[in-house]
Amino acid sequence: MAELVRNKKLLDVKDLKVYFYTDKGTSKAVDGNSFRMYENETLAIVGESGCGKSVTAMSILGLVDKPGKIVEGSQIEYDGKNLVTMKEDELRKVRGNEISMIFQEPMTSLNPVFKIGKQITETILLHEDVTKEEAMKRAVDMLGLVGISRPEKVVNDYPHQLSGGMRQRVMIAMALACDPKLLIADEPTTALDVTIQAQILSLMNDLKKKTGTSIMLITHDLGVVAQMADNVNVMYAGKVVETAPVKELFNNPKHPYTKGLMQSMPSLNMDGNRLNTIEGNVPNALYLPKGCYFADRCPHVMDKCRENQPPTCKIKSRHHVSCFLYEDEDLNKKEVE
Repeated sequence: MAELVRNKKLLDVKDLKVYFYTDKGTSKAVDGNSFRMYENETLAIVGESGCGKSVTAMSILGLVDKPGKIVEGSQIEYDGKNLVTMKEDELRKVRGNEISMIFQEPMTSLNPVFKIGKQITETILLHEDVTKEEAMKRAVDMLGLVGISRPEKVVNDYPHQLSGGMRQRVMIAMALACDPKLLIADEPTTALDVTIQAQILSLMNDLKKKTGTSIMLITHDLGVVAQMADNVNVMYAGKVVETAPVKELFNNPKHPYTKGLMQSMPSLNMDGNRLNTIEGNVPNALYLPKGCYFADRCPHVMDKCRENQPPTCKIKSRHHVSCFLYEDEDLNKKEVE
């Protein structure tokens, strides 16, 4: 079967490792991530809290601070350049300009002592050759674009004067002010009520269609993934354990962890039954097991799972899973044979 035609490759992450060196030992927050993103696509990264989703995103922008460090050998290739080895002054030209990020909590991401207009224009003035007046006009236009009424008034407001939904819209406006090629959205609907969540997600989809911006969506909400994503990476304990197009993943999940996430979703046909749960917890990044990191929670665990890291098996075009259960189904292996 021929490979489906993809858009131009935008981001290529290879063997990304991010370790935090502490007094108690080395915490492997991200331990060998590899994935790709393409232009005008939405990639969702899902998993429980502590799986390394946000650290992966911060690594792309070079925002991992001590005691954290991107381990030598990791590659984050963007536009033909490795962001890991890029100098700080070069990275500043990329941040907010070509790659922007919406952080989890807008109240802590926005500076409380500066007006909204000041914070948006700062990004524009840093990256583009425009006057302050032109930058302020752009800020007003961007606030209007993200659905804020009376944007000419809001630019003169402080963050505490806005609701949670409006602050999140401001963060989106700020992130899109310089027409980035890639927008990283880290839990963009956290702490928002359901109605506002729907508005923000609809807004992001509309903006993607209008601007062609690719979106990396970090979330633990599979409902959001179904609504927003083109492709999905499932992360567990610092590794991508399954990757597939969104419809393929929901219709044919393979990894036991992915199946557990799917089964723990509420449905209209529960008939009063309790939600399924994945027993146990994500392993401590300081003390990761020798073999498969999911082995202690997996209902299908085998002896070799506890001794060896599982291979990455190709189930079908663009669907890969890291699990010993699918060695015999691995299309890559069959092609070699």
